[in-house]
Amino acid sequence: MNSANTTLHTVNKSGLQSGILASCLRIATRGDAILLIEDGVYAVAGCAVGSRLLEEKNSDITLFALREDLQARGLESSVPAQVKLIDYAEFVALTCSHSKTISWF
Repeated sequence: MNSANTTLHTVNKSGLQSGILASCLRIATRGDAILLIEDGVYAVAGCAVGSRLLEEKNSDITLFALREDLQARGLESSVPAQVKLIDYAEFVALTCSHSKTISWF
């Protein structure tokens, strides 16, 4: 994917820690991608608030989670199938394939 009008959103906090994930989901549009990093991975692995927010969002947004952050938290086995797990090299490639990146901290 190499589109001139897509955004990669990186989220490093879970739905329980702040309203960042909800804000990101309000802004993200068709073709965008959301990459959950650091504590953001809790949003898809065992966090009911984050999971509910992600389910409510349109499926036109691709969801990714950084495998190393899931492993560090012991959460890799509890990720739903619709979330694509990526490593650091794929993180770099994902960044390059989007026209802009917004970091939600």
